[in-house]
Amino acid sequence: MSRKKNKTPSPPKQPTPAPAVAPLSKSRRRIFTTVALLLPIVLLILLEIALRAAGYGDQLRLAHRVAEEGRVWWEINRDVGRRYFGLQPEFARQAEEGRLAFVKPTNGFRVICLGESSMAGFPYNKNAAMPGILRTYLQQLFPDREIEVVNLGIAATNSFAVRDLMRDVLALAPDVILIYAGHNEFYGALGAASTFSLGGNRTLVNLYLRLLRYRTFYLLQQAVRQLAGLFQDRPNSVTKSVMQTMARQQTIPYGSTVFETTCAAFAKNLDETLALAHTSRVPVLVGNLVSNLKDQPPFVSASSFNLRAEQEKDWRDIFTAGEQLLQARQPQLALENFLSAAQIDSSPALLSFNLAKCFLSAGDTGKAAPLFSRARDLDLLRFRAPDTFNVIIENVCKKNTAPMIDLEHAFRARSRGGIIGNELIAEHLHPIVHGYALMAKTFLHGLQSVNMLPAFVDSARLANLPENLAALNITVLDEEIGRLRILSLTSEWPFKQAINLPILMDAQITPLVQEIATRYLNREISWGQAHVALAEQLTKMKKYEAALAEYRTLAQEYPDEHAVFENIGETLISLQRYAEALPAFSRALELNPNSPLARAGAGKAFMFLAKYPEAEAAFSAALKLDDAARQFSPAQRSFIFYLWGGALTNLHRYPEAETKFIEALRIDPRNVLAQNFLSTLRAKTHKGQ
Repeated sequence: MSRKKNKTPSPPKQPTPAPAVAPLSKSRRRIFTTVALLLPIVLLILLEIALRAAGYGDQLRLAHRVAEEGRVWWEINRDVGRRYFGLQPEFARQAEEGRLAFVKPTNGFRVICLGESSMAGFPYNKNAAMPGILRTYLQQLFPDREIEVVNLGIAATNSFAVRDLMRDVLALAPDVILIYAGHNEFYGALGAASTFSLGGNRTLVNLYLRLLRYRTFYLLQQAVRQLAGLFQDRPNSVTKSVMQTMARQQTIPYGSTVFETTCAAFAKNLDETLALAHTSRVPVLVGNLVSNLKDQPPFVSASSFNLRAEQEKDWRDIFTAGEQLLQARQPQLALENFLSAAQIDSSPALLSFNLAKCFLSAGDTGKAAPLFSRARDLDLLRFRAPDTFNVIIENVCKKNTAPMIDLEHAFRARSRGGIIGNELIAEHLHPIVHGYALMAKTFLHGLQSVNMLPAFVDSARLANLPENLAALNITVLDEEIGRLRILSLTSEWPFKQAINLPILMDAQITPLVQEIATRYLNREISWGQAHVALAEQLTKMKKYEAALAEYRTLAQEYPDEHAVFENIGETLISLQRYAEALPAFSRALELNPNSPLARAGAGKAFMFLAKYPEAEAAFSAALKLDDAARQFSPAQRSFIFYLWGGALTNLHRYPEAETKFIEALRIDPRNVLAQNFLSTLRAKTHKGQ
């Protein structure tokens, strides 16, 4: 047998070494590093461009360009306030509707109003807000000018929003900007004590607002919002009051860190706001702040000292006895108790308020006024701006040579004893209609002081501007909306007693007005629909004067709606005020020359004014237009033929008149007026033959 030879294992093969890679040169390394650094930036820029091109984030813009029927304008974005509520924009309050001509008219006067809920007009809307009343006054003073007043008051915001919006506002080319802001500095969106806060750091807040203008950042914010919504419950329900929703830190002592931080932020925000306007050479008028001192007790009152237990008990016993005496209408005896309590501890806000009431009862307004002011300043729940803010407004305005409008002085001059109370303020700080009218007049005086009004508009003429609601196109529906809002607000925290504003209203229409106002507040109908609904019901009830007031309110707010002027004209005809009806129909035809309703309405006015040739022409034109539009019902068309026949009869064109009456009866055989007139005409012409 042959034997197999053992093979010696061969050593493993060594891997072939890779060819050496030459190191990058310094220039190539720099290029590679630069590309690596720039690539994310380029991608972000491309993403930003793509988002802008797609319109993503446009919902945060102040105004949108709108083109319709050959006209172009800027339309205010009512949801612009969502900028300031971060991950919970559903809590933002809407701005009012507003439009501006895309190209400012040569004879135009453009006013933009910035602020919070008081500038917005709470508890009212549109015509009853300060900007709406200001617009009415300017239109009365300058009927030949194009007056544009935009209301950018947004509830639950503060000077952070005012500062942020200023750049956008300046882009709209205003002639003047009016500012009334400051009450929401603590609890307004982004305020230091707000539920919607970034910690009170002003630098961080302004950086956030600047970044929010980039669509990429907004996209990131929305992604975070969606992600956070998967794991967190929202802290409050949107059904709660705005005040309760906004207030996170509910006790802020005077002079505390949060207090001083907020004062500093307010001063800096206002300063930068005015500086921006100054750079653009746009005048800004800033109103100082008013609030209810006499009739609004402090919301939260507490000692700022650490009293010993026996001191605290003594103070409480003396103070309680004083309150009982005050309620028993013995203010002099109550005063003695309150003064004794002050010897132990004078820091509680309610003590200053009760001392003020005692002095006021004795007629000593000189001592009462500063105590009422002190009570507001010591109120730990800061829904009313302290007097410090008015000092800030005055100083910042002086620094920037901007006029400060002394609203506080104007309100004191109209208040009993010179102490602001519920004569002009609804609850803690929102004016009633007469208060808003006073604000508008005071701002007008400010415009006069900076030579923005013609020389012929003197102080006497401004003082004589009407403040009655009818002249301001404010109706009982507007008042009722305000009453219900105040009643709802003051029925909740932090108010102790609901406030029911008095309204003078016809008892017969009260249930109707209340029902429509409630539907509006429940968002079932819009403001315009509410006024139309009331006007139509009042017309059915033959309360034409009240219906006319509703239509005129609509015309003030919507001056480009031809249907409103048609309704005004028809209502004036029902009131037999034919000469006044003609301008209304003329305005309707300016807005819509093809309106058969306006032509027919003008024809009726001409008819009753015995202007028969004009009436005939109007009826003929109305029916021709209706041949295409088909807006008239058969009964309406029959009635116009009847009126046309009447005009021809008065022009002694009897054969033509007879054909019109016959046509009226052909369309509607139940037209008794046409039947009777035709019979009379035939009898008359037969007798003449």
